[in-house]
Amino acid sequence: MTDQRGLVYGVPLYDLLEKEQGTIPLIVEKCLSVVERRGLAEVGIYRISGENKVINAMKEAFDKKGAAMIDLENGSFSDCHNVTGALKLWLRLLPDTVIPHAFYQSFIDAASVTDYNEKMYQLRNLVWRLPQPHFLLLRRLMEHLFTVSDHEQENSMQPHALAIVFAPSIMRPAPGDAQFGVQMQNLGKATSAIKLLIIQAHWIFRDDTEEQENEEDMQANLVEDSTS
Repeated sequence: MTDQRGLVYGVPLYDLLEKEQGTIPLIVEKCLSVVERRGLAEVGIYRISGENKVINAMKEAFDKKGAAMIDLENGSFSDCHNVTGALKLWLRLLPDTVIPHAFYQSFIDAASVTDYNEKMYQLRNLVWRLPQPHFLLLRRLMEHLFTVSDHEQENSMQPHALAIVFAPSIMRPAPGDAQFGVQMQNLGKATSAIKLLIIQAHWIFRDDTEEQENEEDMQANLVEDSTS
């Protein structure tokens, strides 16, 4: 029987964090750090797929040894596109998505609001209602993707392009016979929601105290983004 203690993929977020005694899964932090150190200028980062054979080998290594023991700086595991492929696979196999299934329809409804400012406030309120482990993981991912998009002149990955890549993995309806149909029906709205979370990451994830102190800056950002 396989020893389950080292498993990283397909493990519920709460269980993985309890095992690692951290706030962000180590596999996520290691992969994002690689991109931030040496992948921001890679054209098509996250859009271009890595090698399936290598990504599967990475999954096997993470599951067998645990994230702390995996070297992403040398050999085939160090290729940025393989690293991003390993991260995207981890997100796809997360039993409950980063934005939990229970919040899926609420995010879709918020993304459907016509008024831009009201839409942003609804999305922000939903984000702050997430369970803390999901909130912290979503914040780390969105702030990272904001950084990636900030280098779009080099990597050609605008927020919309990143949202197309990540939306199906970050938010999905609850498992069931209708899951695929519902997900496809709402894919445009889900992509829009993730795009807005990326663009407005610094405002959305700012705590209430900071928000009150910087209300004028926030309003200026909302107006600017609604016209872009």
